[in-house]
Amino acid sequence: MDSNPAPADIEFAATVKADQLRFRQEPTVEIHFSGTPDHQSASSSRRANLPDPVVEDVDYHDVRIDYLLTNRIRDADKANQP
Repeated sequence: MDSNPAPADIEFAATVKADQLRFRQEPTVEIHFSGTPDHQSASSSRRANLPDPVVEDVDYHDVRIDYLLTNRIRDADKANQP
């Protein structure tokens, strides 16, 4: 990884809030990144009042999830150099 990375080319941020939330079953979560030319992606989330993992049939109150996805497209010519 670069010692001084460039800012993200794409940044997506979302916040989800709920007064009350209940899961009937534990969700399956998968995150996949793909793209051309070479890219560097990362995602993160912060939760308030929501454990990881969640428990089935438990009511969670005043839930907040902040999610951030960033993607930086690397220079295609530099990516192909050894």
